Amino acid sequence: MMQQTTPPAPIATPAVNAKELTNRLLGLMTELSEVMDEETPIIQARDYSRQDIYIRRKHELTLDYQSMMNLLAQNQNLLGSLSKDDVTQLRVSGKKLEEATEKNASALRFAHHASEHLLKVVINEIRKDLHKESGYSGRGVMALAEAQQARPISVSQRI
Repeated sequence: MMQQTTPPAPIATPAVNAKELTNRLLGLMTELSEVMDEETPIIQARDYSRQDIYIRRKHELTLDYQSMMNLLAQNQNLLGSLSKDDVTQLRVSGKKLEEATEKNASALRFAHHASEHLLKVVINEIRKDLHKESGYSGRGVMALAEAQQARPISVSQRI
């Protein structure tokens, strides 16, 4: 025999105030913007010693922000009860968050590309060095001796 289940209750109830949700959302947006604004110069300075703190905090705030946006999407009637000032504050805060996100993403992209390029250069140099043959350069100097990494070579005693 199957038990009847009741449908899930809506996330927000009439007791949840639109003003309260707006204030919580504004707080999340402000804090997330501040975290990204603090992190961007650290990324640009390539000081990765504290980056894990920023990554963790951004992740937590982003999850909270997404759940708050889902809450508002499921209860769109709450949006209609907001004052014009609240709507304006949300738009301004959203614009600031968008700008901070774009700056942060750009800094992360540049840091990623720079690191990737550096790794490619190092790997290519290692590959070149591993496949370098010993011999003499056009100036009569042993090629590997120029790089100060001469490898031992065998000399044939037979003439």
